[in-house]
Amino acid sequence: SVNYLKQVQKQMGGAKATSKFLRLFLVPGIDHNIMGAGGKPVAALDALVRWVEAGKAPEKLMTENRAISGTIRTRPVFPYPYVSRYKGSGSKDDAANYKKEIL
Repeated sequence: SVNYLKQVQKQMGGAKATSKFLRLFLVPGIDHNIMGAGGKPVAALDALVRWVEAGKAPEKLMTENRAISGTIRTRPVFPYPYVSRYKGSGSKDDAANYKKEIL
């Protein structure tokens, strides 16, 4: 996926130009069918619809892990090459305690 993105960027005028129509969100801990221990994307389709219909590209997606008792962990996911990093304070299970950093 990363190689494909880089090839498209190379052909289409670079990362900035390409980000107008293509973004890659790598969600750690899940596989291709949204299984695994990682957080599941929340409202990703809604973000895509806003991008297509209103021209507002997603700057991040949210993920969450759920248990029968409710949500147990939330995290932001940023478009490649950015990642979310723990700020160093607060609960590691709360998305508010993460920041966007370049990979």
